[in-house]
Amino acid sequence: MIKISEKQRVRSAKFGFGLKGTSVRSAKRRSLLPVVALYLFLSGALNLGAQITSPDMKPVGLREGLRSAITLPKADMGHFDRDSALAVIEQFNRSSEVLRGYAFAQKEIKRADLIKEGSHFTEGAFDVWQYRVTSKGAKSLNFFFSDFFLPEGAFLSIYSTSDPAVLIGPFGADNNNSLRSLSTVPIETDDVVIEVASPRGTQPRMTLEEVNTGLLNLSDGYRSGDYDCSPDVACMPFVSDVSRSLVVIITDGTTIGSGALVNNASEDGTPYILTASHVMNWNFRHMDYDRRASKTVAVFNYRSPICGDGLRPSVRQALSGARMTGVDETTDIALIKMEVAPPVSYQTYYAGWNATGQNAGPFLNVHHPKGQPAKCNQFDGELSYASFPDTSLPFGSGLFYKVWQWTIGTTAPVSSGSPLLDKEKRIIGALTGGSSVCGPVGTDYFSSLAKLWSRIGTSPGARQIAEALTAGKSGIVTLGGRESLGTLGGPRVTRVGHIAFSNDGGKNILSRLRQAPRELFASASEVAERYDLPAGAAIHGAFVVFDVAPSASRGTVAAPLTLTLYNAATGAKISSVPVPTDQITAPAKEESLREIFVPFPSPLALTSATPVLFALNVSGFPSGAVLASQTGAAATAFVRQGTDFQPLTPATAFWVDLMAEDKNLENAPRPFVQIGALGQGYILLSFAPEYADKEGKVRIFSVLGQPVADFTVKGGHLLVPKSAVSGLGVLIFRITLGDRSETLKLLVQK
Repeated sequence: MIKISEKQRVRSAKFGFGLKGTSVRSAKRRSLLPVVALYLFLSGALNLGAQITSPDMKPVGLREGLRSAITLPKADMGHFDRDSALAVIEQFNRSSEVLRGYAFAQKEIKRADLIKEGSHFTEGAFDVWQYRVTSKGAKSLNFFFSDFFLPEGAFLSIYSTSDPAVLIGPFGADNNNSLRSLSTVPIETDDVVIEVASPRGTQPRMTLEEVNTGLLNLSDGYRSGDYDCSPDVACMPFVSDVSRSLVVIITDGTTIGSGALVNNASEDGTPYILTASHVMNWNFRHMDYDRRASKTVAVFNYRSPICGDGLRPSVRQALSGARMTGVDETTDIALIKMEVAPPVSYQTYYAGWNATGQNAGPFLNVHHPKGQPAKCNQFDGELSYASFPDTSLPFGSGLFYKVWQWTIGTTAPVSSGSPLLDKEKRIIGALTGGSSVCGPVGTDYFSSLAKLWSRIGTSPGARQIAEALTAGKSGIVTLGGRESLGTLGGPRVTRVGHIAFSNDGGKNILSRLRQAPRELFASASEVAERYDLPAGAAIHGAFVVFDVAPSASRGTVAAPLTLTLYNAATGAKISSVPVPTDQITAPAKEESLREIFVPFPSPLALTSATPVLFALNVSGFPSGAVLASQTGAAATAFVRQGTDFQPLTPATAFWVDLMAEDKNLENAPRPFVQIGALGQGYILLSFAPEYADKEGKVRIFSVLGQPVADFTVKGGHLLVPKSAVSGLGVLIFRITLGDRSETLKLLVQK
């Protein structure tokens, strides 16, 4: 843990560094944003990054430019009938239009001892082994290592032979587990170097056992607008906590679904994940649960911080390796336990659950339709029990909750296993499948924890799941959720930033960003965001958001991109962390803003109040990318031109958010109401969490004061049919909710 003492805070600068102009303090209003981070995977909708990584370690093969891999020992993969393999995958995905999983890769067995068969050399204090894997034409590659062990100080990295920005890892000793294995997320290339660097005199072990060749991208078949009826979780602030329990599950390197991190009665942070049994067995095709659980990757926090399209979330938070705790195929429920608990910086939430069968709505579902950033569905009707319509599956009769038509949203492939929540945001079941599409039309079916509980006496799997969630305590049928506590013994890690969010669904955010002229970045050597951090705070990492032009190219940059921390009072350098750039320039359909999560090797702990500049070197920016900014929100942006940092004028904030842990952290107010569109049918008004249980009225008038429509508000949001207001131009919305009243103007187009 890096500690900043009072002595360090006041010592004189030694780096030719100064601050000119009036001291600028961090804005008093700090926007607390929902965490969004997650994984680097495939192209388009969903990109996956890595398990627990060590960002301060750069692969040896990339330290002086990309070394040639021509002479390395090589495994040529992909020697299978790709047309036949693709036909099997596509047939599976067609069947998953009902069961709602998704397959993307073909497995091949390799079994190569990387230490014995890799090219070995020494570099400084390290022994290094390198091994090359190719699968020509693959859209991605992912790997399973057995007999896996890394000594302290050793690292595993996997990077493209043609583009150093395409990298997963480095993985350190934190990834060792009792399974002695590691599964990786996919890397978007067909040719990689696998590199192991270990301190001299130590002995790493690992066998490359499986190579999975990606034949489909996650976004194949996805069209923009397909799931517009499901709002981003940021549009529904009352699910901001429980949505941090949602995970994407990659099973066996070939298929993906969803699940949720769930609390247990000991409330000890055991990383149980509840999902559907068919997510773990590839739609009942592969029943070796223990082996498939051991090769599971769980990806956390793939969520946008803004309501609406335009930002690709971070993809850097994942865990590898699990054990099967229990499975009950009759109810389609499975519970796995990850080998490693999520780090504090992941800001996870352990969802509560309710197995009483006494459920009150509205009912919610948070999920990743076709791998999109986390979305939210809502059902305002009454749940009833029904049988799953496909009678060829081994499900029991009358065991599933039936959602006959969503009030808001739809599910899709990859949604399988995602949680169904009651009014108290407790899990009551998980998605098995269905036929819903935007419209809203179609029916979805969810498993039932209550029905699972009824089978404890007859099903070993049901008993194992119930015993894990109740921690063996009798009489427990419901449990609330809990936060993942921080390292300070109580406060959770929270995302803190200076970008102000408006009430228009994020669109004003996008229009007010990019205000700092691009010429500024051409003349500056570093740009920085200032935070006045209180004593006792701990910083676990940062989110950095870039504005990326359509023509952005990975290309060659003048220097690696680095996040450097300076004491703003003295100019002293505190530390620096490399910043991965592959996410900035990864292909995308529409997103102009790209978010990167930069974890710190150890928390920055402050023993005294310290002003800190979080600076990025402009020479490391990929072509066509600049740091996103906003004018008028805060005067916290600084630029270095020459030897000095100076405040940027007019008052500006750069989009650099912190993952901060502080017992006295202010919870800045969110917008009272956010407004967004749901496809072509509705306008969504979503209210701040503290108003979720309030009732009120929304009255809509023309600009001439003529009444247009009246609505009753309850449950934290209001759906206004566009048919009621379409073509009327500018309208006046007068909102009364609890003790709060507000008037808004809104332009409603046809």
